[in-house]
Amino acid sequence: MKRVLITGSSGFVGKHLSKYLSDRGYKVIGIDVTEWDLELEFHKCDITDKEALERRFSEDRPDYVVHLAALCNAKESNRNPYPTFMVNSFGTLNVLECCTKFGASLLLMSSAAVLGNSPERLPVTEENWKYDPQSGYAYSKVIAEYMVRHYIEHKGLRATIFRSWDLIGQGCVGTIVNLLADRAMRGERITLYCYGKQIMDVNYVGNLCQAVEAAIESEKSLGEMFHIGSGRPVDLKWIAEKLVDYAHSGSETKLAPPREGEVIVKSYPSIEKARRVLGYNPEVSVEEAIRRTVEG
Repeated sequence: MKRVLITGSSGFVGKHLSKYLSDRGYKVIGIDVTEWDLELEFHKCDITDKEALERRFSEDRPDYVVHLAALCNAKESNRNPYPTFMVNSFGTLNVLECCTKFGASLLLMSSAAVLGNSPERLPVTEENWKYDPQSGYAYSKVIAEYMVRHYIEHKGLRATIFRSWDLIGQGCVGTIVNLLADRAMRGERITLYCYGKQIMDVNYVGNLCQAVEAAIESEKSLGEMFHIGSGRPVDLKWIAEKLVDYAHSGSETKLAPPREGEVIVKSYPSIEKARRVLGYNPEVSVEEAIRRTVEG
């Protein structure tokens, strides 16, 4: 039985991944600064505290670490960047040090935010991309990616990087889909700026969990980076219409021009490398993911 330590296990993705891997027979150990009530092994631990983190690694001896812990509020990271860089960059450095010292393999959960709002080439492949971070959060993830590559090349760390696009599902918070779903559930008017022409990839969190398991089990994943999404780009207007349908809502949808300084976001990945190397095949469709998000 593989021992998998999940940092940030109390967050949206962490909760889903902890249950998924536990149900699949893995020994899951969760660490976070906040607790939750799933009946799995959990330890309160701040990844910015290197000594506390080393104690956890020494006691738990994980075979694999899925590093999810991060502060993800882009606006807050611009207003007050210090906490974001402390957790997402310095905290990641502590995780890398512990993985190297105790011989654990690592999966870093990065973000499509490192690529900016509208990459030049779409869909974005792992071969054709460039960094274009637009927030402190995105910059912190760029730093984390560079650090992982450094530890792979110079410390012999066995590691994989995932860049994930927009994740939805039961319990998701803070995403544009979640915010629109809340409005639809309350029957409030939904205003779509940029006329709802933003194009994005929304993916069910369970699909990501399957990709994580595939990476854990595949030696071919080591040293590689993968783009993880649904593989089906959709526009925000279509998403809003589906949300209203599934919420059985009378919400009116209003299309509005861009706000001052606003650009039409267009970002979605190619998932062909993940399909080819990991056997990744998103089982839950975008429509079903939206339905599950609405119904909770």
